[in-house]
Amino acid sequence: KECDWSSDVCSSDLRVGANIVDDILNNNNNTFNGTDSTSYIEVNGGRISENAIWSKDKGIGIYKIRGDITVYGSTDNLVTLTIKEGVEVRFYQNKFLYIGSGSIPGILDARGTADNSILFTSNQDTHTPGYWGGIYFYPNAATEPISVLDYVIVEYGGYAYRSEEHTSELQSHS
Repeated sequence: KECDWSSDVCSSDLRVGANIVDDILNNNNNTFNGTDSTSYIEVNGGRISENAIWSKDKGIGIYKIRGDITVYGSTDNLVTLTIKEGVEVRFYQNKFLYIGSGSIPGILDARGTADNSILFTSNQDTHTPGYWGGIYFYPNAATEPISVLDYVIVEYGGYAYRSEEHTSELQSHS
């Protein structure tokens, strides 16, 4: 469903570009609110070029990724995508989350909790292994600070985790 931007209120599910998700959720002038735990935002894909936070605030807990997303700023502007506890990121077929791009670094900060993990998964009703692309950390993904995946579940992707250098920290908790 698309939001009717002619009114200042949006109470249905929403489809937007990756670069404006944070502004919609965290700008106090917007009144978009999810209706329940199944409310979602469809993200068309694109570049996240400014720090962004995806959370369950405003009743949105599911982010459906329709196109590849790349997180990076510029050589003098390090960009972080922060994903908060309890968020589900569901990918359409063959779609990726890229951290960094070419020689420009980026950061993924995904920190769930023992009781409220983060889930990266397929957007299918019946999941198929390898359905979505995966999370790809470019070799130059930021070395300080580093990307962190803590209390995160990654399932049904083609590449669950890939990094050509050790620039990201994976923590496992049981």
